[in-house]
Amino acid sequence: SSDLAVVVGAVGRERWKAVGVLPGAHQMIRGAFSYAIGEELEPQRILFNPAMGFGAAAPVKPRARILTDDELNAIWTILTDEAVIKDQDKPIYVGPHMRLVIQLCTLLLQRKNEVIGMRLSELDLRQSLWRIPAERMKGGREHLVPLPPEALRLIKQAIALNVGRELANDDPVFPSPRDPAKSMRPDSVSHAMAAITSSLGIKDATPHDLRRTGATALTSERLGVSPLIRSKILGHSSDSGGGAAVSSAHYDANSYLTEKRR
Repeated sequence: SSDLAVVVGAVGRERWKAVGVLPGAHQMIRGAFSYAIGEELEPQRILFNPAMGFGAAAPVKPRARILTDDELNAIWTILTDEAVIKDQDKPIYVGPHMRLVIQLCTLLLQRKNEVIGMRLSELDLRQSLWRIPAERMKGGREHLVPLPPEALRLIKQAIALNVGRELANDDPVFPSPRDPAKSMRPDSVSHAMAAITSSLGIKDATPHDLRRTGATALTSERLGVSPLIRSKILGHSSDSGGGAAVSSAHYDANSYLTEKRR
């Protein structure tokens, strides 16, 4: 890390752009040095964060991919069909747990990491409620997700797939094939989604695009959900800025559970 500090510290603004460091890598390097400084790791050698003070390493263009109704219907159909998925006549195995994960990502609009990290202790099936703890949320706040009947059915189906091994209260609903005590890997969801969309001829569609598609549908003319409630469903603090954002983050402790469930 100290060698990296010397190298990065010697790189000028233009040189930083020239080496083509991706925004994600820049962010990781900056975060690593901030952590080291904050924890006082090697305080005699890491004196400052050499990744601070640079402009964007590369232009960041937000994704805007929205799936059409036909694309969603095709994906949902293949997820619920017992037939073998084929891409260019080659069979692709997408297991039952994975199929349920992608369906739940579509229905509940939560991030793939949150869905695959679901644990039995987070679920209140009687109240049709999923309580995601703060440490598993990107925003660091506990998130309540109401479970509509179809999502509840899918979760119970996933739990039933784990029959045959003794389940502890904190066991994952979507276990890793290699280690049932751990959740499956996030990249496995992306790989499965890519295989499914490729077999259907659907281009450039990721698990996160399901979240964006649903969020867009919520505030569309078809459903007419307010941006505030959409934000609450997604686990964001607010869609507003300025004083409204401060009020929402620090002075509004309501979960809006009724509105989210509706």
